[in-house]
Amino acid sequence: MELTENGIAFYPAKAKSLAIIAGSILLACGCILLLANHNEVSGKWVLLAGVLLLVFLGLAGFGVNVLLRDDPLIELTPEGIVDRASSISVGLIRWEEMTEIIVYEENSVGFLGIMVKDIQAVLSRQQGVKKAVQGFESGKTSCIPIPSTWLPVSVEALRESISGYCSERGIQIPSP
Repeated sequence: MELTENGIAFYPAKAKSLAIIAGSILLACGCILLLANHNEVSGKWVLLAGVLLLVFLGLAGFGVNVLLRDDPLIELTPEGIVDRASSISVGLIRWEEMTEIIVYEENSVGFLGIMVKDIQAVLSRQQGVKKAVQGFESGKTSCIPIPSTWLPVSVEALRESISGYCSERGIQIPSP
């Protein structure tokens, strides 16, 4: 967490990110070994190893991208929360667009859920590839999920920071 002239910035946790990258690369190497010995392994295991190889290499690549960026993952500003940590990094979520901020867990990963009045309005500001996946992401929910995976603090601590930031500045997240 770092104080900026506009608010508070949360940068990626370097050690955590490096551990995820290293683990992904090791698991990818295991998949490569399975693929190299494909004659001794049944067809469905070869297919599974190939899919997992792509997943682990993708995760490692994403982790490298997170580490190399200079941008904070989350920023608290007078306008709202700038998200660069969720799966499609929606950018600015204005305070007046939010209805609630929740903490939840899914598949043993902690998430900060930012509930918004109109998810389509938030997602419509996206460009390029992010706009192409907006239909997939928006689904039936009005929640923008921010995973704890790359964050330097727990999602509970992030929610407390948001709450403190809002109360210090008299910002109220409207109710639905």
